[in-house]
Amino acid sequence: MLMLIFWVEDDRYAVPVHQIVEVVPLVKLRKLAHASGAIAGVLRYRDRLVPVIDLSQVLRHQPSQNHLSTRIVLVNSTLGDALPEPAVVGLMAERVVETANYAVDPGAQVGGAQVSYLGHILVEDQSLIQCLDPEALLADWSGLLLPLLQQTSGVLR
Repeated sequence: MLMLIFWVEDDRYAVPVHQIVEVVPLVKLRKLAHASGAIAGVLRYRDRLVPVIDLSQVLRHQPSQNHLSTRIVLVNSTLGDALPEPAVVGLMAERVVETANYAVDPGAQVGGAQVSYLGHILVEDQSLIQCLDPEALLADWSGLLLPLLQQTSGVLR
């Protein structure tokens, strides 16, 4: 399976490429008053406002650093069926610099019921890569994202 690799501090994570709409450079986001620290803000994408989740905040409670390789990974999500049709949501990640093919072992899943979005562990040489399920992650954040998506669903002119 083709995976997009990114880093959070010293750990590598992977997202299946088939779940990605587009990877865009980090742009200045519009901060939202009273939003959770994991909500980095919103960006304008194809005449729509798209909420962006900071994966470093979600996984390590530290904001992403503004590196040249920090990107926003755009994915379609129904927020775990909270939306009638998929909406685009951004995932901010650091050091988004590679893709690679991996054989995913269904028996190597880690994370348990408490962290539904952490999936398989991939082994590459002497390092480990944790798979991340964007749909499960965004379903966990649906309480915060759903009102944002409902407010920003209009087309911008």
